Amino acid sequence: MTPLRQRMIEDMRIRNLATTTQRSYIHYVAEFAKHFNRSPQDLDLEAVRQYQVYLAQERKLSPQSINTFVSAVQFLYLTTLEMPWEAKDFPRPRLDQKLPVVLA
Repeated sequence: MTPLRQRMIEDMRIRNLATTTQRSYIHYVAEFAKHFNRSPQDLDLEAVRQYQVYLAQERKLSPQSINTFVSAVQFLYLTTLEMPWEAKDFPRPRLDQKLPVVLA
């Protein structure tokens, strides 16, 4: 296990994130790093944007899944790596709003 992954897990445990959330964040960050064959420490916001495009257009993931990825990298960069970026630097896809079913 890399020191960065260990630190991110510790940061998530300190904040008492659910085990499933921890697992999905680690999964998305690992896939992000594997896509570029580089450590996430060496990647920037442009790489995050490119990966979002890849997830939406090539993998055709739902907006909810892409938002989970954004939450994962946002946690990694803002909390674990303490980068000088802000939450607004991580754009999220708009979710479709569903109307409630009205019983007649």
